[in-house]
Amino acid sequence: MTARKSPAPAASGRGRTLAAAVAAILIAALAWFALRPREDLVGQTLELEQAVLLGDSSGRQARRTVDQIIRNVDRMRSDDITTLRNALDAEWLKARGQDIDAYFAATTDQRESILDRSIDRTLAYRELRFALNPRSPGPGMGGRRRRGRDQKLAEVSGDEARGKLVAIYSEALRKRAGERKIPIPEWQ
Repeated sequence: MTARKSPAPAASGRGRTLAAAVAAILIAALAWFALRPREDLVGQTLELEQAVLLGDSSGRQARRTVDQIIRNVDRMRSDDITTLRNALDAEWLKARGQDIDAYFAATTDQRESILDRSIDRTLAYRELRFALNPRSPGPGMGGRRRRGRDQKLAEVSGDEARGKLVAIYSEALRKRAGERKIPIPEWQ
C-alpha cells in the first residue's frame, strides 16, 4: 500500500507576519521614492549659471561652479537643458546689451574696464555653453562654430543704428582682448 501525502500545512502565523512586514517595508520604500521632494536641478543650475556669467563667482570657485553645472546637466532631461540654454542666452544678451550701453555712455578712461568685464563675461559664457552641452568635447577642442552673437543681438534689437554700435563695440572688444593676449571666440 502506498502512503498518501498529506496536504501542505497552512503557513504559520509567524510566516504570514514576516511576509506582511516585508511587503509593508517595500511599499513604504516605494512610496518614499515616489513622493520625496525632487531636487530642483533647473533652478539650482540657473543660479549657478548667473553666478559665473555675472562675475559673482571667479577663479577656482568659478571652476567648481562650472563642474557642478556639468554634473547637474548629466542628470537632466534634454528639455530641461534646452530651458537652461535659452535662459543663458537671454541673460548673456541682456548683460552684453548693458555693457554696450555702458561703453558708449562711459568716458574714455572707463571704457577699458567695461571691455575687460565684457571679455570675462564672454569667456564665462563660452564655458557655460560647453557645460550645457553633454556631448561637447569642451572648449578649445574643436567644438562647432556657432552663428555670430553680434548678428543675433542686432536682430533682437531690430535697429540698424544699434547694429552699428554693436559692430563698433565688438571691434573695440577684439582689440582689447588682443592687448590682453586673450583669445576670444570668433563669434564675439
